[in-house]
Amino acid sequence: MAVSDQDLIFSVLQELDKDSFKMFKAVLRDEQFLGSHDFQPIPRVQLEDKDRIDVTDRLISHYTREGALKVTSIVLKKIKQTELAKRLTECIWNNPPLNVQMNMR
Repeated sequence: MAVSDQDLIFSVLQELDKDSFKMFKAVLRDEQFLGSHDFQPIPRVQLEDKDRIDVTDRLISHYTREGALKVTSIVLKKIKQTELAKRLTECIWNNPPLNVQMNMR
């Protein structure tokens, strides 16, 4: 059964401790860092006091599905959560979008 992109991102964010999650949100606001990867930062006001569910929703609405997955991976690497980034990437490769799965049948 396919896992949604939202579920993938949320499960990764759930594994971050409080300080790592705070750093994750800080990097999402970093215009210079994200700009170097061709992404726009998320404004501070849209991330302040947001929990993991809210941040997951904001990632997908701000970057779309594919962008949210890429940004999540890039930010995880930036905050030295390379194992989580690797696991996210593996899940993405093992869990193609629903329309791709349907074409494979």
